[in-house]
Amino acid sequence: MYLFIEPLDVLLFRDSRPFAAGETHRAKQQFPPLPTALQGAIRTAILARAGVDLSRPFDDQAQVFGLVGNSASNYGCLRIRGPFLARRKDNPQDVEVLFPAPMNALVRKSTDGSDSISFLYPRQDEQSKLPEGWAVNGFDEFRPLKSAESGSAEAAQGYWLTIDGLIGLLKGGAPSGSSVVVRKAEIFGEEYRFGIELDHSKRTAASGKLYAAEFVRMRENFGFVVEVGLDGDSGDGELEKYLDSKGILALGGERRAASYEKVEAGQLDGYKLVTNFNDRDKGFFLYLATPAIFRPNGPGSPGWLPSWIDEKNLTSTCGSAKYKVIAAAVGKPVPISGWDMRKRRPKPLLRAVPAGSVYFCELTEGNMQAIVQGLHNQTISEFGKEIGMGLTFVGRWNYV
Repeated sequence: MYLFIEPLDVLLFRDSRPFAAGETHRAKQQFPPLPTALQGAIRTAILARAGVDLSRPFDDQAQVFGLVGNSASNYGCLRIRGPFLARRKDNPQDVEVLFPAPMNALVRKSTDGSDSISFLYPRQDEQSKLPEGWAVNGFDEFRPLKSAESGSAEAAQGYWLTIDGLIGLLKGGAPSGSSVVVRKAEIFGEEYRFGIELDHSKRTAASGKLYAAEFVRMRENFGFVVEVGLDGDSGDGELEKYLDSKGILALGGERRAASYEKVEAGQLDGYKLVTNFNDRDKGFFLYLATPAIFRPNGPGSPGWLPSWIDEKNLTSTCGSAKYKVIAAAVGKPVPISGWDMRKRRPKPLLRAVPAGSVYFCELTEGNMQAIVQGLHNQTISEFGKEIGMGLTFVGRWNYV
């Protein structure tokens, strides 16, 4: 089932830096929220609907914990994809899903608001390799990225693609215009709330304890889409015992209220996003629609690179196909933590590759069908794939 979650108030999704009186004065926002944040809200809503008492032994409430898991890393049968920013159309059941602009995207701004998007791709000419002595994360065989268009441009941070824009991107096009590109200002705005700690013994404000928290207020008809289901043969019927067709749940820091409603958001169905590769195609890219955590237990290893890709020669296999990573556009790592309700302490801090990151690959053996079957519309994260971490789409690219 798909849920459209619409905030009824401002939202607070703090990043993973400590925020305690006397340590830091500003709580920074991490928005859009991570899959870890939304799964917590959904699991908590299910547990509340089931009347679970966390102070009682979990064995006495085995049925519901078998459904949603009994720890911060055990999700039971529950499976989640998202969250994705989304906007409701004229028909309440018609919800349009938005995807983060890829890291290889550039934006050329226009005064009339019709910003255009172009993309960087690996180049194939006399300058197709990095200068001697240069390396990217230790890989001197990486190809530099280049735009086919000239003129000034900037990184497309704060932009999202509609489903039509994403499909155009996966087919090797360059989506642009207001119909396929959505700016941050159209989706949400930031608000700051200020406060000061009180010294209750003196009934006065505490010295040096002024703080500020960054909240987000989403525009009307904007919210999040999350796909929620169960692994195995349970079906949605079991889940529907604990999630009504409409309801209220607590979202983010300070447990702000949000409404949810079941909707038909079939845009996330993979068959609508598959690119039709031909027998001659060799270039493909992997686009992360949600953050992914790779090599979570490998200190010193390249955390931006999946462990099934050889970190020395950047090669890997997928079914009967073999391929090599020749370039990548990867954002800064996203710290992921949270609060463990069962153990009542912070969860371990992990670093994720951000949504929108792109890996450019070349097929060296086999055909593209094996790549599409093995990687397209799959969650490839090595941690948290049950809750939608690392949702990946396969697209086509050509050299510049």
